Amino acid sequence: MATITDPQTLAFIAATEAAYPADANGASAEENRRYYNQMCSLFYRGRPEGLPVTDRAIAGVRCRIYGAETPVVVLYAHGGGYIVGGLESHDDICAEIADATGLQVVAVDYRLAPEYRFPAQIGDVGAVWEALDRPGVVVGDSAGPVWSRRCVWICAKAGGCLWDRF
Repeated sequence: MATITDPQTLAFIAATEAAYPADANGASAEENRRYYNQMCSLFYRGRPEGLPVTDRAIAGVRCRIYGAETPVVVLYAHGGGYIVGGLESHDDICAEIADATGLQVVAVDYRLAPEYRFPAQIGDVGAVWEALDRPGVVVGDSAGPVWSRRCVWICAKAGGCLWDRF
């Protein structure tokens, strides 16, 4: 394995590790969410000035909308290993995507495991995707693309989406 020598990468790793106690692997999901949110807050860069941001439910799922409506929308599913993450932890990432692309971004606050078992997460992402009234791109990080890719695959196989079955 290659040795990491980049000072910025090493500083990032050190700050990330410092945010988690040594016994985090044995902690509850709720405790790990707290650690994760604290870690994310260390790197929070804020939102671009003037970017409109609103929270609202779409198809019964809590979402955060970045930017004014555009002809194409970006649907964002956050990462976090299916257990952590949410609208706050990925707020600046979504804001940056909206600002950089000029497209409206809809971030999905899908239900987390272990409280909600698979396939509830795909159902949440898919329900929001289906409720959007225009073409879009489904993106995310870490665990997010798994839900995104799966929801698109299900739609393609089914010839349409039927998210109420989840």
